[in-house]
Amino acid sequence: MCYVMADDISAIFLPQWLTLQCAGFLPLTFGDQFCRFAGKHWRYQQMISTAFKLVGLFWLFCQIITVYIQVQLFLTGSGVIDKNDNWILKALEIMPYTFIAARPLGVLIIMYTTHKASERLQVISAHFFAVCFPDIRRRRHVVVKWQKVAWTAFFVTFLIHFGFDFYASYDYFRAMGSDFDADLGLKYPRMNMRWLFITWTLGEGIPFFLSQQVYFWAVLSASLLATAIKTLHHQMKEQLNAVTQDTFTYTSMHALNEKVLAWQKLYMEMLKFCHSLQHFFSWILFIIYCCDSASLLGYIAAIINNFQKDGWIETRLSLYAFSALVFAVYGTIFAIPFFVVSERSSALLFTVHELSVVTKHIQKQKGVVQSAELAGSLNELMANLRDNQCHFSGGGLFHYTRGFLVGVSDFMVTCYCGR
Repeated sequence: MCYVMADDISAIFLPQWLTLQCAGFLPLTFGDQFCRFAGKHWRYQQMISTAFKLVGLFWLFCQIITVYIQVQLFLTGSGVIDKNDNWILKALEIMPYTFIAARPLGVLIIMYTTHKASERLQVISAHFFAVCFPDIRRRRHVVVKWQKVAWTAFFVTFLIHFGFDFYASYDYFRAMGSDFDADLGLKYPRMNMRWLFITWTLGEGIPFFLSQQVYFWAVLSASLLATAIKTLHHQMKEQLNAVTQDTFTYTSMHALNEKVLAWQKLYMEMLKFCHSLQHFFSWILFIIYCCDSASLLGYIAAIINNFQKDGWIETRLSLYAFSALVFAVYGTIFAIPFFVVSERSSALLFTVHELSVVTKHIQKQKGVVQSAELAGSLNELMANLRDNQCHFSGGGLFHYTRGFLVGVSDFMVTCYCGR
């Protein structure tokens, strides 16, 4: 993506989309400046697109090798569990790196095989942004705000994950006595530490960072949707306040009916956008949440299993506590926009219902003939809000709600406290 307008939605997603395009997991888009050259040379566009797709295949190949090695390590480690250890906790302790490697593999396979769907989602996102933020000044304000968030997220995800990788690598170096040629003891493949870390960087470090950009594409999209719902809710609240102060003539009823019809249109655009996001990201969110939760559970199990061992707190606790914190943040703080969308969508119904009740009461109080058209529009909007709320789920198996977050967090705390 070579060129974006100041009020274009692509300006918001620039760091995420450009990174995924360069890695071969999003189709290239040739902007105005590039098209001055490439627009007349379609063959060059095809060659560049093919080259980036091959880069994507390379990352997938590295990930498959990494996942295989981690599974082998898991099976090898499971066979040497100390008889004094709880075998369930020990198995959980060994498995995080398998899930850390499997997470980007699952996410990027979906991205690689859904190029056309990702292109459609980009078009739908642009249409949603234009319809739900029609005012140019307001739109530019939203672009500037969320563009800053997007770039911040880009650098934060880079620092967090590669900081985590560096910390974990340092711990392994220290544990192995910096012996790069030490044999890992696997029956197959025979691999020393040097090749393990090269494979881990190529097959996990960089792909995990790429999967985080996919995740934040979804997070930022949910944030934009939550902002649009908040704006709509603010308009409804303003109208509710205005109704109580109005003389409420026939003209007032007609004007209110026009606004209700406009709200219906806006909310339908939000629903379409939410359903498009849900259709594209549903299984991606499922993979990310499950793998991150399994990794978090594994690190908690490691703390529980080793907490009372001599010298473990001084040498390993900081690594496992930091790792648990990282994956807890991924599943809670980073996922907040998904919960906010659900809550703000639910709040709309109450406000419209309140507006309907207040309108009927004022009409009756002032002796104004009730407008069947206005009542019908309000009832239709309430029915739509009641039956079709914006929400996100992981593969349709769980929904991002405050109750779900509290339940999972309570389970993790119970697991730790029950040690």
